[in-house]
Amino acid sequence: MRHRSTQASWPTGWVARRLGISPTTLRTWDARYGIGASDREPGRHRRYTAGDVERLRIMQRLIAAGTKPREAADLAVGRVVQAGDTAGSDLVDSLNHAAESLRTDIMADLLDAFFQSRGVCGTWHDVLRPVVRAVGARSVHDAQCRDVEWTLAESIATALDRVMHTHAAPADRRPALLLCCPQERHALPLRVLAAALHERSVPTAFLGDTVPIDAALAAERRLRPATAVLWALRRENASHDLARRLHDRQVPLILAGPGWQDGSDVPARVVDDLDAALGFVKAAVDEPRTA
Repeated sequence: MRHRSTQASWPTGWVARRLGISPTTLRTWDARYGIGASDREPGRHRRYTAGDVERLRIMQRLIAAGTKPREAADLAVGRVVQAGDTAGSDLVDSLNHAAESLRTDIMADLLDAFFQSRGVCGTWHDVLRPVVRAVGARSVHDAQCRDVEWTLAESIATALDRVMHTHAAPADRRPALLLCCPQERHALPLRVLAAALHERSVPTAFLGDTVPIDAALAAERRLRPATAVLWALRRENASHDLARRLHDRQVPLILAGPGWQDGSDVPARVVDDLDAALGFVKAAVDEPRTA
């Protein structure tokens, strides 16, 4: 015998009025894109749960940001959007439009949906990096775009924090210590690395941007990390002094970012690629600890 769900739910007409769309549109979205009522039983009208309504709200906001309906539906329910030049371009346009409009609510929905459907690395490569580069290039030539750049970066950082909170890393392994060089203010790529590691259950400690040398060394003493990643976007920001001090403490070093393209005078891996950094950090943390 089938028992009816005790979860609160609402009929199609009520949901349509709540969302400001027609019942026909709701039925069309269900038929075409597979986003509809989850409470269905033979001989009864479809009823929408609170989760169903929230997914429909997200779909509405994504469409308002310029996302095509099918992709908006896939993102809203967490299905993987097929990769490809056209799909990727549409998603970039959607996020770019939301950023230009300073719509932090739409950016939050987009980013959460991207991370859920594509993962951190896929979202970074296919969506975030093109948008960040485009907005950054515009802000260099037009001071009126600085607010867009700032709001976009903050929205991405907050969304990455949500990813990390939903992927708790185990505490039984030494973490990777992720450090921006003392003069490095651009921490976003290192935040992306931290979130991608958490997706893979790799513990990290991320100290933010412009980390003073004494703070970095204090964190190393406290944590005894499996490895330390030292990030620099520009050559002038690469802290060879901090690299030497960490090496003197026998910390396995990964020098990340274009600021290290000339290398260093201490033994270290030099990477300028998210996937490579991810692989090296994971291998270091997974390596059995010796007595």
